[in-house]
Amino acid sequence: HIISGKPGNGKTGLMSQLMSATLSGRHGNTLHREVPHKVRNPETNEIEEKVIPNVLLYIDTEQGEDDTIAIKNRVCSMAGIDYTKPCKQFYILRLRDTETAEQRWRKILKAIYTVKPTDIFLDGMLDIVNDYNDQVECQPVIRKCMMLATYYDASLWMVLHENPLVSKLVGTLGSITQRKVTEIFEVIKVKQEDLKPNDKDPSLPSIYFIVNQTKARGKDVSRWYYKYDMMDGWSVPTEFEKPETL
Repeated sequence: HIISGKPGNGKTGLMSQLMSATLSGRHGNTLHREVPHKVRNPETNEIEEKVIPNVLLYIDTEQGEDDTIAIKNRVCSMAGIDYTKPCKQFYILRLRDTETAEQRWRKILKAIYTVKPTDIFLDGMLDIVNDYNDQVECQPVIRKCMMLATYYDASLWMVLHENPLVSKLVGTLGSITQRKVTEIFEVIKVKQEDLKPNDKDPSLPSIYFIVNQTKARGKDVSRWYYKYDMMDGWSVPTEFEKPETL
């Protein structure tokens, strides 16, 4: 699955909502559905399908340590988890200080092998390739991501930027990804002070975000809206209902 949008337009906020729903069962109108996962029986060494507790791995390739900790605390608060204590369901890998794309990819594979998560959130996808316009490099990486999700029977969510001027996933990496993924959610940030007078809506927050599902292989999801509220001393994304217009 892909989360897309312009830089700074709320992609991490949407990812926080999805992670919260995964850990707690629900965030706003987003529900986590329990599904059986393929696991190996230690006694028979055979693969079985059964419902197991969710284990979430969040991979941050871009932000500094303080920002990554803030996201962890925010998600824990949204999910009703004590952020001051270790959580066996929530693991974080930070890769900003890892120099090359090859090194980042190896560390990602090692973390997934160690944690064996049911749900993987990778923020962001551009940092696992050297050149997002190189088809020879990008196509195998996307294939490996698909194989990874299948091998570990995990849900894989990845952040991928859009081009600055058009709503299109960036580069050759984006073009290939567009064809392969199950679904794409686009986040759009709205600052009402930048709108034309006739486009402003006093019933809506001064700054809010729109989430559109732009591709769906399965179930279509209706557009939704969120804003930021304060919780436990930091801002958290909060879904809200847009008033009906006459």
